[in-house]
Amino acid sequence: MATGQQHGGPGNGNWFDKHVDNSLLAVLALLLKLAHTSTLRVLGLRWEGSLAASVVPLLLTALLFLGPLAQWALDGPHSKDGHYQSPRWLLAARNYVVGPITEEFVFRACMAPFLVLQGFSIRSTVLLTPLLFGVAHLHHCLELVRHQRCKISDAIPVLAVQFGYTTVFGWYATYLFLRTGHLLAPLVAHTFCNVMGFPAFQQVPSHRHAKMLSVLFVTGVASFTLLVGPATGPWLYRNVPLSGTGNLYFENLQQPAFT
Repeated sequence: MATGQQHGGPGNGNWFDKHVDNSLLAVLALLLKLAHTSTLRVLGLRWEGSLAASVVPLLLTALLFLGPLAQWALDGPHSKDGHYQSPRWLLAARNYVVGPITEEFVFRACMAPFLVLQGFSIRSTVLLTPLLFGVAHLHHCLELVRHQRCKISDAIPVLAVQFGYTTVFGWYATYLFLRTGHLLAPLVAHTFCNVMGFPAFQQVPSHRHAKMLSVLFVTGVASFTLLVGPATGPWLYRNVPLSGTGNLYFENLQQPAFT
């Protein structure tokens, strides 16, 4: 998080913390005011299918990370210097709890239904919403320049990769949200991806088990591609219009979200 002037402004850490606190309070206030079940369902907050929504997307995402998981099992969660990576509890809470919850609530539960109810197609919603999700992470460029003393010319490529990664994940998360009708689905996927981090593709060629890891990387991606449709079938999560348990905006669609 950025720190800067002592008297307020976007560069000040206190300013950032205050606005994060205000955002969390606003989210809490909104949840407390939601009295109608239909509104909760629009936001993907419902009990029906919650067990499947918290387990199946997690396993599906883990399948996509089959290669990195094998790499982790072989090498352990160690940094380059061999010391165990143990993030401070506050940083871990931000990355694995607060960040995923607030970002998924804003970009999936709030923005996706808003676009659909405004007449955007499901496909357009899946493609457009994550672009804003990617833009929301551009502040990391400022962190690289200010705190890590990274040159702008060096920070831009890193930022481009991060923007691409967060945008692709956003497509997946929005797809999960609309297919399952559950906020839990993208939430567990988001937390898992934050824990895993960006796959270390560059380490595979020089790894002592390079061939095996390469096969597992390809197998994971191929299996994920084949199973992402069946594993997110709306019926599995009771996101079915006729049952009365699906999302309100999903029920109002004239055509199914995906085939």
